[in-house]
Amino acid sequence: RLSHARQRSFIHRNWRSIFILMALLVDTLAVLGSGLCASLVRGHMSDLANLSTQTLFFVVLSFGGVLILFGLVLGLYRAAFHTDRRRQYYLAAKSYLYSFLLVLASFYILRLMEFPRKFTLLFFLFLPFFFVIGRSILNRFNLMMQKKGFGIHKALVVGYGQEGREVFRRFRGFPELGYDVRG
Repeated sequence: RLSHARQRSFIHRNWRSIFILMALLVDTLAVLGSGLCASLVRGHMSDLANLSTQTLFFVVLSFGGVLILFGLVLGLYRAAFHTDRRRQYYLAAKSYLYSFLLVLASFYILRLMEFPRKFTLLFFLFLPFFFVIGRSILNRFNLMMQKKGFGIHKALVVGYGQEGREVFRRFRGFPELGYDVRG
């Protein structure tokens, strides 16, 4: 067993990697939660009730995999750490849109299965809701951890004039970036 001090030191050194893994987990849970909610709603729709669970799981798994892949390619997970929320949501929306289009086009063109259109639409409607909630909780957790010193980097702004003040203002205005500007 690691002592408390060694555990804290390990988390301090690896906070960026830990946070990125947590972001991946949160997005995976958002995908699964969306699929579960869409499945529950589908049970109340007569024309969707007869679809197999495997078909619905395939849609969720396909979209979830493509979404995470696009997120990785577009830098969503690198941006989750030390990037303001607006940029995170922009990258997430881009990943979501590209994934949505690719998965729908693939299902339609390849005709892999009897495509559950209403379920898929419900799934795509639930996903942004779960994503925003999950990322909000994750960002609050990150801010809480930053107050304890995790993920904080001491910084010194070198420059003068308007540019230096703008960099200083940006670092101060966005604590989620994780910079402790000393001067």
